[in-house]
Amino acid sequence: MKNKTTKQGCAGNCAGKSSNNGLKTPKFQRVKDSKGKPIRGVWIRGKQFYARLFIDNGSGQKIDRRVPLEAKTVQDARRELEQLKFLGKTSNLSIRQSQPFNSFRDHYLDSIANMKRKRTYDSENQHLKQWSAFFGNLPIHQISREKIIKYRILKIKGGWTGRTANLSITILNNLLNHAKDNGLIKTLPTTGLKPIRWKPKKRPLFAPEQIEAPIIAMRHSKTANTGSFWPITCAS
Repeated sequence: MKNKTTKQGCAGNCAGKSSNNGLKTPKFQRVKDSKGKPIRGVWIRGKQFYARLFIDNGSGQKIDRRVPLEAKTVQDARRELEQLKFLGKTSNLSIRQSQPFNSFRDHYLDSIANMKRKRTYDSENQHLKQWSAFFGNLPIHQISREKIIKYRILKIKGGWTGRTANLSITILNNLLNHAKDNGLIKTLPTTGLKPIRWKPKKRPLFAPEQIEAPIIAMRHSKTANTGSFWPITCAS
């Protein structure tokens, strides 16, 4: 029995339609080679390259989808398209693997809402919001170790401690493990990624004379007239 091919979404028919804010979105356009001939399967909208693929939706049907590419040049876009085609033939690339990070984050948070303590859930939620701002709608299977390291470097430069950066990657790893359990990815991009070494800030130790100083001061703080004591506070 032959697989049916159905067209869904904006495979090219809705390019250029107005968005909710009244502004026209850039149109999908065919990418051409140096001779002016269209390159099969490679499209561009604005500055973003896309691969047009027919992807199995898991029920035997092929769905026409445009998958965003990381490529910045026409040559790289053609090369990445071929890699995606090879991936589809060798690892059963399905429609689920193109799920954006933002939407899967919501799915993951819903799945752990009643499984973890509120404090743990809130911590994961806050860190995943940071990851969402960085990844956006990047498909789950396109998250790479290089992107994760880039994120970590940016946060460390922004003032994060090594401990906070390590915790953030641990939380991302929790989400990616959930994605792996759901068949969205086969390997974790965090595998073998070493945590940042960090040293906690040492609290200053007080010398014996610093501890005794307030006590000595209190002994001499009694007033001659009332016999009361002035309150003494220790500076931190």
